[in-house]
Amino acid sequence: MVAGRNCGLDSLEQVAALLQQLLLGVPGLVNSDLAGFTFGKTTLSSIRRSCGSNGFAYKGGPAPSQIRDLYVLLNAYDIKGRPEVVIFLTALPAAAAKQLSSSRPEDVAAMGDRAILVGMILAKRSYLEGAWGAERISDNPCPPINWVNRP
Repeated sequence: MVAGRNCGLDSLEQVAALLQQLLLGVPGLVNSDLAGFTFGKTTLSSIRRSCGSNGFAYKGGPAPSQIRDLYVLLNAYDIKGRPEVVIFLTALPAAAAKQLSSSRPEDVAAMGDRAILVGMILAKRSYLEGAWGAERISDNPCPPINWVNRP
């Protein structure tokens, strides 16, 4: 049940299972290289809390979009002291995303609670800026994050 409406997936566990089948191709939850982040489990809200902001997007880069029955979001962060940027890809059922509005704060929070980590891109900032341009979009200051490898 998402936001009180049935969208065919009744729990985060079912969403995680679908994502693993569609995108990860492996059973069970998978830890990322970044300590505290688990594919199929970590929510976008948790990422925002851990990183201290909603991150940013490149104006010329990919926008949130629907892929099959999923709505995929991208949140980018500079990494403190490194030339790389990490982009977290999170997803939630497309039916649930359609019921939420990005202009209503309570819906933005609900989307963050339902979107779970399905991928991470680690790329040189210079490469991304060459591909998508240097102009960024953000709704708040985005301090660089600390990258701590999983032990």
